[in-house]
Amino acid sequence: MRNGLIEKKLFIIDYIRRFSPVPRHIISQRFNMNPATVGNIMERLINDGLVMETPLTPLEERRTAGRPPVGLKINPLAGYFIGIDIYDRRLTALLTDFECTPVCEYQATFKQGASVDTILKTLEQSVRALLKISGKPKIKLKGIGLGLPGRINLTDGIAVEYSRIPNWKNIAVGPFLQKAFNTPVFIEHNSNTTALATAWLSYPHISGVVATVLVRTGVSLGIVQDRQIINSGRYSAGELGHTVINFNGPTCRCGNKGCLENYVSGAALSRIVLETAEKYPDWSASKVLKKNTIDADLIWELAAAGDQRSHDILETMFGHLCIGVDTVLKLYAPDVITINGIFHKAAPLLLSAIDRLCSHPLRKQTRICIEPYDLKNSALGAAILAATYTCNPVHNLPGRHAV
Repeated sequence: MRNGLIEKKLFIIDYIRRFSPVPRHIISQRFNMNPATVGNIMERLINDGLVMETPLTPLEERRTAGRPPVGLKINPLAGYFIGIDIYDRRLTALLTDFECTPVCEYQATFKQGASVDTILKTLEQSVRALLKISGKPKIKLKGIGLGLPGRINLTDGIAVEYSRIPNWKNIAVGPFLQKAFNTPVFIEHNSNTTALATAWLSYPHISGVVATVLVRTGVSLGIVQDRQIINSGRYSAGELGHTVINFNGPTCRCGNKGCLENYVSGAALSRIVLETAEKYPDWSASKVLKKNTIDADLIWELAAAGDQRSHDILETMFGHLCIGVDTVLKLYAPDVITINGIFHKAAPLLLSAIDRLCSHPLRKQTRICIEPYDLKNSALGAAILAATYTCNPVHNLPGRHAV
C-alpha cells in the first residue's frame, strides 16, 4: 500500500500534467499543503527527473505575488505511454512522451471475420512496432491505454461485446497486454478517450464539462470534467444510442424498442436510404446510390446539390439526434458538446436543426461543434488515460481500472 507522501506526489504529477505550467503556490493552495512541504516534494520530483522548471509567461507571472516565479511542468523524457484505438476493423496506435505529446504512430487493419487471436496478436504487434520505431527501451514504458468500442468491463480490463467483430465476447484484452509487456493497462470506451483528447487539445482551459457525442455505426457519449473522464464505475456507460425515444419503435439489437441509434447512426442511414429508394423507384438519386457506398457524405452531397429526399432524410435524422443532444444538455449542463463522426460534412444542416429544436435555456450557454471522428485523437486520448491513471492513485489501485 502506498504511503501518504507517495500518493501526494502522484496526485501532484497528475495535476501538473493536466494544468502545466503550474506555480508552486497554486499546488500549495490546491492540495492544502504548506509551501515548505510543497518545496520538498518538488525538489524530489525534479531530482527524480519527473518534473522540471519552466519560465512563466508575463500573464502567468501577474497571477502571483513576490519575486517572479517559475512554473512546473512534466519532464517529457521521464517515460512514455502508448494509446491504442480499435474501431470496426482498424487499429491506430500512438506512442507519446511523458507529457503526452505524440512521438510516433502505427496503423493496422483486420480482415473481415478476423479471429480474436489475430486481433490480440495485432494489438501486441502494434506495441512492439512502436517500441521499435521509437527506439525507446521497454523499461521506460509507464502504461498502455486502450480505447475500445462496444461494452467494456473497466475494472477487469475485459471487452464484453462488440457486434462488428465475430466472437468478440468477454475478451481479457487488458490482462493479455499487461502480461505481454509487464506494464499497467487501462481500457475505456473510445467515446470517452475521444472526449478526453478533445478536452486536452481543443479546450485546455475549460475545467467544466466537455461532452462528446460519437455517431458512427451506433451512438455513444463521452463525458470529461476537469480534463478527467467521468464514468459509471465497473462498466463503461455512455450508451446514448440506447436511450429509448419511441416505445413503439423497431426492436434494437440491445433488445429494447425505439432506441435512438435505430433512427440516428450509420446503420440507420443505410437502412432508411434503401427503404426510400424502394418506396420511390423514380428517385433521381437512385442511380448514384447504386454506384456508390451509402454513407453520410454521399447523402449530404446529394442534399447540397438540391435533392429534396436526401435533404428530408437528414432533416428527420437530425431531429432525432437533437433528442440526444437535448438529453446531454439537461443531464450534464456541459460547457461544450462536440458531435463527432459521420455527419461532420453536414454540419450546417445539423447545427441549424440544433438551434431550431433544442430550446432548453442551457443551449445558449453551451458551445456545440461538429467534428470528424479521428482515430488518432482516440488513440491519443487512450495514452492520456494511461498517463492520468498511472499517476493518479485513486485510479491506480488493485481492483480499479488498472489490470
